Amino acid sequence: MIMTKIDKVNICKGVDFITVKDNRFVTSSVSATIILPLDKETASQNALLVQMLKHSCKEYPDFTALNRRLDELYGANINSVVTKIGDCQMLHLGISFIDDRFSLDDSSISSQCVKLLCSLLFQPDINNNSFDTKTLELEKRCLIEEIQSEISEKRHYAINRCTQVMMPDEPAGLNRLGTIEQAQNVTAQDLYKTWCNIIKNANITFMLLGPSDSSDIIEFLKNKFADINDRNVKQLPKAIIKEASDRIREQVDRMPVTQSKLVMGFRSTCAYPSKDIDAMKFMTMLFGGTPSSLLFKNVREKLSLCYYCAARYDRQKGIMFVDSGLEEKNSQLAKEEILRQLDRIKNGDFTDDDINETRLAMLTGMKMINDSQWSMQSWYINQLLDNEFVSPEQAAEKIESVTREDIIKAANMVKLDTIYLLAGQEDA
Repeated sequence: MIMTKIDKVNICKGVDFITVKDNRFVTSSVSATIILPLDKETASQNALLVQMLKHSCKEYPDFTALNRRLDELYGANINSVVTKIGDCQMLHLGISFIDDRFSLDDSSISSQCVKLLCSLLFQPDINNNSFDTKTLELEKRCLIEEIQSEISEKRHYAINRCTQVMMPDEPAGLNRLGTIEQAQNVTAQDLYKTWCNIIKNANITFMLLGPSDSSDIIEFLKNKFADINDRNVKQLPKAIIKEASDRIREQVDRMPVTQSKLVMGFRSTCAYPSKDIDAMKFMTMLFGGTPSSLLFKNVREKLSLCYYCAARYDRQKGIMFVDSGLEEKNSQLAKEEILRQLDRIKNGDFTDDDINETRLAMLTGMKMINDSQWSMQSWYINQLLDNEFVSPEQAAEKIESVTREDIIKAANMVKLDTIYLLAGQEDA
């Protein structure tokens, strides 16, 4: 595996800069990740804000001017995305660009791109304490369409609905983008207040990934934040970890679908920074994370109870989801068989070949992370709430050390909490 060098520097209170040095790439990327508590009152405002920041700033007040500048920077690219990790909402604003050594005039492309990123973040196109209303209306439509697209993609929708049913009073139960109603009601003045709050109060992590040098960028950011007075950064709340409810929650929704979706939510207290996390990841993959998993081989292939059946684990919340696409008439049998396969792991009823195949699949996946900057960036961004960063190479070493006993112990930490079924109309 290729070893990467990771350095972390504090810029000021609540602002860090992370360098992931990798000389294999000809491009670099710098991203600003704004970390906020996920809140139903502000989720849509935050999501809209990062989209607004992506398109203009005082220096380049419209899309045409900004694109012209990006072309001058050898085709640099601005990107933004909103994600959810645990009980937090993450707003990502980034720029990718070719490395300085490819500049035709020996200018520092990285410094110019970071300056442009900071202009978007710190000097947005604001007039009279308000963002542009016409641009906002366009972004509202885009956000609403994105929320609606999640409803249209039924597998994703079913997982979201199970999450809501399972965690009605936890931030993680909220949609990362908020709701259509909230998005419709956001005003240009609301966005200005949101922006002010973020600049003065939010935790922000900058990340440079690639071959570019970070020293000039760090100095630039330190000078930039020196101009911002009275940063009052609040500590992020710890993720809420709960044990499974004594009574299993069950919810059935009906929509005009031809393929039903079954999602089962399991709780455990094995969440970051538990020493059993690696065993829980391994157990989840053996259970339903690979083509050689027990769920795939038995529920899907052997018994033909579903079209797909997969398990995933959220280490921030200590939660495991199993989701499957099936015919409604098979839903009860599928539930019983999924639980039976979990009981098999709890009782140690799996082979050494099962362990070896799972380990190989996990190690192969970790090797592939280093193949692209995007996957590497995602890997490290997903660790922003942790106390330290673990490289794919270090994670692979931990997976190598997981034993059969560790897997059995992890499985016995898991308990069913919620069953959600998205089914077709009863009269169909």
